[in-house]
Amino acid sequence: MTFLPQVNRPPPALLAEAGFAVLRASIAIRLQPFANVVRHAIARQAVAEPDPATIASVVRAVEAWARRVPWRVLCMEQGIAAATMLARRGFPVDLAYGAAMIDGDLQAHVWVHSGEIDVIGCENAVDFAVLSQFSNDSSSSPVHS
Repeated sequence: MTFLPQVNRPPPALLAEAGFAVLRASIAIRLQPFANVVRHAIARQAVAEPDPATIASVVRAVEAWARRVPWRVLCMEQGIAAATMLARRGFPVDLAYGAAMIDGDLQAHVWVHSGEIDVIGCENAVDFAVLSQFSNDSSSSPVHS
């Protein structure tokens, strides 16, 4: 597992892309089946090695928008937005969707990896049972959906 480096403010173009990705993910999740949203988000085949600095900038930009928009942007929207941006760059993307009983409530969670790099939502992923997993990397382990 590789940890992401600290990054300064992402470039304006990346911030704009992240804003659009968060908005698009938020709308798509409300209008389409989750599996269709994810498959569309990671439709591009992985062709490049993941770059920790680029991934860190993407995550910082997505998280910045998640804190600032006037609607709730949770792990699903953030995960899909980040996965979309990483797939667009040709990086491998593994997005997992899981569920767990927490304090008597059934809760869902989404987390994303790029190769060996924990991208977003991974800090508490071990608490969730994987229900579905999606990948754009044909060399990764088998994925179910």
